[in-house]
Amino acid sequence: MKTPSQNTTKQIQAGFTIIELMVATLVFSTILVIVTAGVLYFSRTYYASLNRSRVQNSARAIVDAISQGIQFTGTAIATTDDTVNSVTQLTLDPLGDTYFCAGGKVYSFNPGVKYTGATATAANPGLYVAPVVSGCAPLAAGGYNNSQAQQLLGSGMRIANLKVTSVGSQLYSISLTLAYGDDDLISANTGSGVHCLSQAGSQFCAVSALNTTVQRRLQDSQLGH
Repeated sequence: MKTPSQNTTKQIQAGFTIIELMVATLVFSTILVIVTAGVLYFSRTYYASLNRSRVQNSARAIVDAISQGIQFTGTAIATTDDTVNSVTQLTLDPLGDTYFCAGGKVYSFNPGVKYTGATATAANPGLYVAPVVSGCAPLAAGGYNNSQAQQLLGSGMRIANLKVTSVGSQLYSISLTLAYGDDDLISANTGSGVHCLSQAGSQFCAVSALNTTVQRRLQDSQLGH
């Protein structure tokens, strides 16, 4: 017959010791930390890829729109060299007077200013494309309320650099740098060398730079033919 002390000893030996519980907790915590880190990594990678894709697609669409406006129109082309003035170039005029014209449309933008996604204004036009009414000129305040106009930027994007220049007989160069993200996530607001900073939240930043040369195929003299 077993004594009470022998039964108690057997019960103690059948359970977990404090050290065993601590080791098990440590192992479980380590696994949980690894899983959490993996989820966060894949989440950041997903958002970074998604934002890069959005910006690259938008940049290609913008360059394609400008290229077609240059190639397949007989209307006059006013490049950024033709329309920018020294004041705008040096101070980044807050009224958004940076513009150029191609394909019978005026492209208005404010370099370095993040588009909020709201209705376009002179101070925050995004990349606003409206029909030319009477000669190539900056849009008046009422010009930002046109049913035939089009917005080429998505919310959170900005034109860091956009130049349309004449480089030869009927040849035009298009240089675009499009950025997405808050001010603290990018190296600078303007310039072709803008890039995302390596820091927390960098998955919500993306930059795409495109350069191309297009040839104008329809001349002014061909209008009406």
